Order: sequence, then C-alpha cells, then structure tokens
Amino acid sequence: MRMRQALAALLLAGSLSMLGSRMPAAAATQPAATSSQLLGALKNMSAELAKFRGMMGNLTQSDLQIVDVATVLAPADEATFRRELKTDAEHISGFHETLSHTTFMDDDGVTTLVPTFLKAQKPPLTVEQFVAVHVTRSGQILLFYR
Repeated sequence: MRMRQALAALLLAGSLSMLGSRMPAAAATQPAATSSQLLGALKNMSAELAKFRGMMGNLTQSDLQIVDVATVLAPADEATFRRELKTDAEHISGFHETLSHTTFMDDDGVTTLVPTFLKAQKPPLTVEQFVAVHVTRSGQILLFYR
C-alpha cells in the first residue's frame, strides 16, 4: 500500500512539473524591471542592441520579458525618458528593425517571430511600440514598450 502511495505521489509530482513547463513565460518568476534599467537601456542603446543581437541565435520565450514603460518609469525620470527618446531615435529605429526579424523558440518548441508573438499578447503589441532593450547580468532580456 505504501509503495502504491509513493508511486502515485511521484506520478502526480511529475505531471505537475510537466504542467508547470507549459505555463506562459509571463507566469514564470522573473526579475522586476526598474526605471533605472529603462533609462540605462536608452542611454546605452548601442551597447544593449549589440548584446541582444549577440544572443539572437539562442533565444527562448522564457528569455524575454515584455515591460510596459508606464509600470516602471518613475515620475522623477519622465523628463529624462522623453529626452533620451529624442536622442536615441536612430537606435530605436534600428531596434525595431532587429525585433522585426528576431525569432525565438517558444514554449512548445516552435520557432516564432517576435512580431507574431507580440500580436498574440493581450493587448496586442507591435514592434513600433518598443523603445528599449536591456540585457540583464543573468541573461534576461527586458523589452520595454509604451
């Protein structure tokens, strides 16, 4: 009887872990983005884009974290944010071009274009809404949109 209970517990644990791997990336534990990361990404857009492009061959859905600027931008940083948007307009345009052609392996093992993934978000997003990318020390890619 104990052997059956132990076996049942193992099977249940295995089933739950398989279900957990099917959870969307947004449900995964991810580091919270900050206003300073957003501003740093804009100020260092060229370097951040280079890091992002260097990772493009091995991206997975769990590597990407989509961040709404409105949820992280501190009120005290709004003027700096607007100024950096104007200063980095050329890099932001290059970022849009890069995102348009970026693919990643989704949770089902299917190669997916980022624009296709963005359209499936709620609400749907477009590449043109994205203003910055930041690659964290742990390799998480923060994609900031507004």
